[in-house]
Amino acid sequence: MARISALYIYPVKSLAGFSLVSATLGPTGLRWRDKVADRQWVLATSSGRFITQRQLPQLAQIKTELTESALVLHHTEWASISIPYDYDPTEARQVTVWRDEIKGYDEGDSVAEWLAQACGKNDIRLIRFGTDSERPVSTKHLWQGESSEVAFADGYPILVANTASLEQFNRYLREHQLSPLSMNRFRANVVVTDWQPWQENATAELAEQHNRYQLGLRKPCERCPMITTDQQTGERPEQGLPLKALTEFDSLGDGSGAYFGQNAIIVRGQGELIEVGDELRVD
Repeated sequence: MARISALYIYPVKSLAGFSLVSATLGPTGLRWRDKVADRQWVLATSSGRFITQRQLPQLAQIKTELTESALVLHHTEWASISIPYDYDPTEARQVTVWRDEIKGYDEGDSVAEWLAQACGKNDIRLIRFGTDSERPVSTKHLWQGESSEVAFADGYPILVANTASLEQFNRYLREHQLSPLSMNRFRANVVVTDWQPWQENATAELAEQHNRYQLGLRKPCERCPMITTDQQTGERPEQGLPLKALTEFDSLGDGSGAYFGQNAIIVRGQGELIEVGDELRVD
């Protein structure tokens, strides 16, 4: 059986996340203590266009913390700022993430000013996915009759990665005089070990051994320049070379591009606990 070796949640899209021992499987992905969802917040311009590390790699330096009552943002050069979980329902704002128009809620001017100082960019807002916000997953790669929801992640509620695949790719990088990458470059939610390299690309279902939950792997994850960003420093030490190497490595074996990890939905077990150490049946 495969086994979960790590779980990660990223409360704010493109800011730093953190590891968990366990999480709840919520409607839009992993949830911390059933209070905060993965990618529940997004950065956006005042016109509503989302902002990520693709444009601002320095966002990686903004750390996130979750308390019982608030999201807290930290930066080494600025005093931390706390954003209560309760929000103003009159501050509704449309946000565009790729082709999706999503109703969100603006966290206010003081948070926007803090972000502008922390990342050196004006016109940057923090937008929350509210209790009445909706964003269905595209059915293009789902099976017949399936449906799923996602917050501000790129397109799917869960990203699954395989440690053996990263080990093999890192050997390739070393052979080409490039630095190996840590798993945090790929910002996965569920990291699986005791799997053959790239077995995720031939897997449709991951089911917890006692059938408490089941994840459906539905689409390989195409990678972007974000994997070239050092998630500790916010710098791109080798520029686009790791991404170029992943394209040349051709993990899918069809020349289609740079892929690592699998986008997944929750097929069964919403509300269940997912934990590090869970053993998974691979179908």
